[in-house]
Amino acid sequence: MQRYFVPSIQGASVDIVGDDAHHIVRVMRMRIGQALIVCDGAQAWDGVIDLVAQSFVRVRLCGVRTEHPEPRIPLWVAQALPKSDKMDVVVQKATELGACALFPFVSARSIVRTGDATRHERWQRIAKEASEQSGRLRIPVVHRIQSLDDVCALFGQCARVLWCTLDASESVFHAMNTTVHDAPILVVVGPEGGFAPEETAQAVDAGALPVSLGPRVLRAETAALMVLSAWHAIDALRMDEADRGRNV
Repeated sequence: MQRYFVPSIQGASVDIVGDDAHHIVRVMRMRIGQALIVCDGAQAWDGVIDLVAQSFVRVRLCGVRTEHPEPRIPLWVAQALPKSDKMDVVVQKATELGACALFPFVSARSIVRTGDATRHERWQRIAKEASEQSGRLRIPVVHRIQSLDDVCALFGQCARVLWCTLDASESVFHAMNTTVHDAPILVVVGPEGGFAPEETAQAVDAGALPVSLGPRVLRAETAALMVLSAWHAIDALRMDEADRGRNV
């Protein structure tokens, strides 16, 4: 069923406007009486189209849906800008895999392009579309392009900062499996060619833990997605163990 995000929900109905209203009417060709899902970033409702106007679609809310698609412990991704438009792929797939926030940043080996405002708008639009497609309750925030100093300033807000690098001895799986705090986990991924030694030294001084992603050399756009997938598996195992403990 089609899913649409709105800023807030108050009362028994909600109006969907702008591009989403156009998508409902012109692209999906939905009509009065058809069902869809509406989300406000915290909950999802079943809805039925009550009115199709020139500039909006009015949806009657039928009841709250029981959904738990968001990760128990937030996972943030700081991605050094990869070449070309590969950041589009990172934003899309990281959103599908449950990332709660994305921080694109410029590292020493990033190939920097102009047009930050245009790219940022595109990335946030990609995150919205991926959230709708994958059935999420909220849209992750894609922050504007930052510096490594900006990323290091985030470390104090996180339970653990995982600095992905080829020469680390600590496994990312072990590091994630031993993180029990409810604060976010921040995963920092480098560009093509990896991080410069001075960048790793700066991150470690700020509190990051260098971690290895295994024996293979992954592309920049693959590394964060592998970590997110691993975190899904670890979190699911923990929830299964907790359920078994409650049923004993």
